[in-house]
Parts: sequence; C-alpha cells; structure tokens
Amino acid sequence: MKLRAIHLVLICSALGGGVAYRLLKTAPEPLESPAPVPVTQEEPEEIVEIPMLNAQSATPLLLKSPPRPEPVTLASTPPAIKPALKRTALTPRKLTLQEQQEAARARYWLNVKNRFNRQRQNLDQEQNPARRIPLIQSMAQHVRFDTLNAIDWATNLADPEERRIAMEAINKSALVGIGAKLEMDATGYPKIQETTPMSAVGSTGMVEPGDYIVGMDDGNGDPTYFDGLSTAQIVKLLHGKAGSEIRLLMERKSEHGGAPQVFDVPVHRSLIVIQPPF
Repeated sequence: MKLRAIHLVLICSALGGGVAYRLLKTAPEPLESPAPVPVTQEEPEEIVEIPMLNAQSATPLLLKSPPRPEPVTLASTPPAIKPALKRTALTPRKLTLQEQQEAARARYWLNVKNRFNRQRQNLDQEQNPARRIPLIQSMAQHVRFDTLNAIDWATNLADPEERRIAMEAINKSALVGIGAKLEMDATGYPKIQETTPMSAVGSTGMVEPGDYIVGMDDGNGDPTYFDGLSTAQIVKLLHGKAGSEIRLLMERKSEHGGAPQVFDVPVHRSLIVIQPPF
C-alpha cells in the first residue's frame, strides 16, 4: 500500500510539471511598455493685479493677463523691396521772345483762315439774296489777308451778279501799290526787303532786295523825297489807284564803299498780293 501511494505521488508530480511547462510555453509574451512622454512645464501665467474692488468685499480682484502670442518664424527672408522711383513733373521750357512772336503770328493767321471758312459756310447755308450781298461784301475784305484765295473764291461764285459784287468789293478793299515789303533802317529811307508775288516793281526787273527808295515822282513834275517821313506816310504815298504810273527814285549802295548808284524806275501801281505763311 505504501509503495502504491508513492507511485501515485510521483505520477502526479510528473503530470503537474508537464502541465506547468506547457502553460509556460504557450503563454503570450508580455507587451512592451510605451516610452514615457516628456512633460513640459508651461510657464506660469502672469498674474496682474488690477486695483478693481469687489462691490461686496471691497477687495482687489486679480485678473489673468491674456496669453502671450507665440513667436512666428519665417521660413526664409522675404526679398528686398526696391524703393519706388520718385516721379518729377516735367517743367516746360520757357520760350524765347522770338519763339513767342512766331507762335503769336501763327495763331493770328490760323484765326484768319478759320474766320473766312466760317463765313463761307454761312454763305452756303444762306438762301436769301438780300442777306447774301452784305455777307459777300464782308468776305471780300479777306483780300488783304489772302489775296489769291479771296479772288479765287469770288470768281467761282455761281451767280454772275454776285461775282460782280464780290470783285468790286475786292478792288475797294485790296491794297494797291508797288508790291514790295519795306523796312526802315538808320538811313531813314525805306529799303526793299522783298517783293510780293506778281508785284509791280518786281516785274520791272530793275530792283533787288537791299535797294533804297529815296523818293517818288507821281507825274506832276515835283518829286517827293522820303527823308524825315515816317513809314506810314511813305506807304500812303506809294499806295494809289490801280493802273496809275509813278516814278521811283532809287539808290543802290556800292559793294566797294564807293558812291551809291542812283536810278529811276517807272512803275504802274497794281494789286498787292498778300499770302499767309501757311
């Protein structure tokens, strides 16, 4: 009996060890514990004491200051901005006296041209014959500003009676003379600067720019000398009736400083042709 009991104990011990071995072999491996997360200690918020009193306790209240904004770090430095160029207004150049005179002369002749064109438009729109006649007579005065254009306009009027009225008004308004532009110098005599187109004195072929007109003889046998006369007085003497004949007393300076050449030029007064500079 004792021997059998010992055998049972040994068998139970062997079986218990096998079960324990199998249990240990099949048990799951323990899981790895996660790495500890570092805990950062936040900066304590500043406590700002504001002297505000509680209505009940009359003790100062402590208010928390707002949180500080986190600093912003740029990934890269922004490109430098070029300063804008300062724009300066252009100062207009001051015109010289000669340029101002030329600009004023150009405006004058442009106004003359525009005025005549407006008169032509008014005449084309006017159908009443009684109103057309004074308008034609007024337009005939344009002969003193643009002689050839005024004559061309008058000769192209459709009505023969209106053409006659226009030519009569042109003959009354036109300047009649020798057809020369004069200038006064230190000598006190008018000097021929240039001759006008189709001028009476220029058609003789006897005068040239630079010659002096010292006087004239209108056929009465008593010459008139221009010494001491003004430009307006001389021009008035040279003007006259178209077709009338006068004799000009001319003087031409010598190129070598010798005695001036004196000669006479017979001229028939004619219509002075004036042309605008445009």
